[in-house]
Amino acid sequence: SQEDSSTWWVNSTPNDLAYNSGAAYVFVRSGTVWSQQAYLKASNTETADKFGYSVGVSGETVVVGAQGEDSGTTGVNSTPNELAAVSGAAYVFVRIGTTWSQQAYLKASNTGSGDWFGVSVGVSGGTVVVGAFYESSSTTGVNSTPDDLAFRPGAAYVFTLDVNRAPVLATALNNQTATYGSAFSYTFPAGTFTDPDGNSLTYAASGLPGGITLNSGTRTFSGTPTAAGSNWVTLVASDSFLTATNTFAIVVVKAAASVQLAALGQAYSGTLRIATSTTTPSGLAVVVTYDGSTNAPTGAGSYMVVGTVAQANYAGSVTNTLTVTKAPLLVIGDYKSRVYGHTNPV
Repeated sequence: SQEDSSTWWVNSTPNDLAYNSGAAYVFVRSGTVWSQQAYLKASNTETADKFGYSVGVSGETVVVGAQGEDSGTTGVNSTPNELAAVSGAAYVFVRIGTTWSQQAYLKASNTGSGDWFGVSVGVSGGTVVVGAFYESSSTTGVNSTPDDLAFRPGAAYVFTLDVNRAPVLATALNNQTATYGSAFSYTFPAGTFTDPDGNSLTYAASGLPGGITLNSGTRTFSGTPTAAGSNWVTLVASDSFLTATNTFAIVVVKAAASVQLAALGQAYSGTLRIATSTTTPSGLAVVVTYDGSTNAPTGAGSYMVVGTVAQANYAGSVTNTLTVTKAPLLVIGDYKSRVYGHTNPV
């Protein structure tokens, strides 16, 4: 409460030009390491306001009291006027993600000089209590009409904040399957996410397959996938301030292709006997095996031939038989004559 910068708002650059104006500092821990996340100042910083004299924390909300603040205004988010010395004020800051901002400037409903409103503060969820140590009403109970007829008996003030709550994932999405080169459409249910405050939600997605987009208004993923593969998609629902997410897979399977084998009947020639292949769609690479080997045979016999598409976005195969027949054997005789009674031919 004795910090001296005259700057305003969050993460300003301090300058030591407002004696005892006060400040508050937010630190966060990651594992065993602490680091400063925010430097908080009032939205109407003045000398001797003693902002930071009291602090309350609940979840993403911080309330800071400034018992020396001097505005004579009342209620929530009034425009300060410096007309009630040391009347006091309290300030509400909220965090969205890692970003802090001031959400409310609180004053008593019966602001008076010297009341020290903000000398103590407490917050739980959307409820804030602010103490005014020197408030001077003689009345009793709840919501009485103050009369300033008692010397500093004190008072407490309860405020209800409109604290935004994050959307909630109600039903996780199932993984989806698409096919390369074919139109895809998937609309996720309206009740996938809910918002506790009834706020409208918008949607965004990351990690989508190429060719697929999300229409936030209709909650529809659509398009024609440009590559086969598994894609982990993160769907984000936002109420403009806070978010909820769901991660699911869109698996793009290979498109079907057919393989046609030819030259399946050949005669032995002493050279490789190779089956030929074509595909639909045309032009796809094909791996051909012969009895499980990519080496084409040379010898006569029957061979199981399998042609398999070898392309990232297509799948298909066919099995047939290559028959290599024996080559015909040509026998040429050498005819000679004999004379009876002679042992050698003539």
